Parts: sequence; C-alpha cells; structure tokens
Amino acid sequence: MAKELATGFINQVAVKPVKLRIIHRDMGCQYTSDLFESTLMTLEIKH
Repeated sequence: MAKELATGFINQVAVKPVKLRIIHRDMGCQYTSDLFESTLMTLEIKH
C-alpha cells in the first residue's frame, strides 16, 4: 500500500502546470520500489 500511496502522489503532482523535475526522498521501501522507480522514469523525474 505504501508504494501505491507514494506513486499516487507523484502522479497527482505530475499533472500540475509546473513540471516536477527533481524529487528528494528518503530510502524508505516505498521510494525504492520498482513501481515508484518506473513512475519517475516515465515522468522523467530525477531522484
């Protein structure tokens, strides 16, 4: 559930007019999951 919550937040922010380019995150498992990583790559967000 945590990885879906973190990814959902990124997807909500990605539709805003200002493009999110970089995200600073901790090393929690939800932020190192394959789902989160692939979402960032798809949206071209560096971390």
